[in-house]
Amino acid sequence: MKDFLRALSGRLLELFGREYRLFYGRAWQGAKGACFFVAPPKVKREVLPGGRIRREYTLTLRFYPAKREELMLQQEVGEKLLPGLLELTGEKRSYRGRELNYQPGEEYLTASGVYEFYTTAEQEREDSVVAAGDLMLEFDLNKMM
Repeated sequence: MKDFLRALSGRLLELFGREYRLFYGRAWQGAKGACFFVAPPKVKREVLPGGRIRREYTLTLRFYPAKREELMLQQEVGEKLLPGLLELTGEKRSYRGRELNYQPGEEYLTASGVYEFYTTAEQEREDSVVAAGDLMLEFDLNKMM
């Protein structure tokens, strides 16, 4: 999961530069300016013959404009996200998105998609050994570069 979230934060940095902050897990009340919020992805796991494992991450990403009524900004961000989130490249693997969509709203834009990849039980064990606190709850795009 850590590799996927880092790939996502890197792609958002490529797409939008340092213009918006990215929060994971919870949006901080009182955050100034426009920002992205990533809900913890929904995870599916299926064991296949031969020891392969198919995993799916369902991503929900929200974009909060600085002013609630900025529907045109939401539309611009959504149009940039769809092709931009098609493929994410992490350190361990690439993640190909499908069912990518976005929906502008009164308060925020919601973008979502599904990322599927294959792994083995051994690779899963290696990926799940993450020290507590190793995954930052806030990806500050100003600190990414």
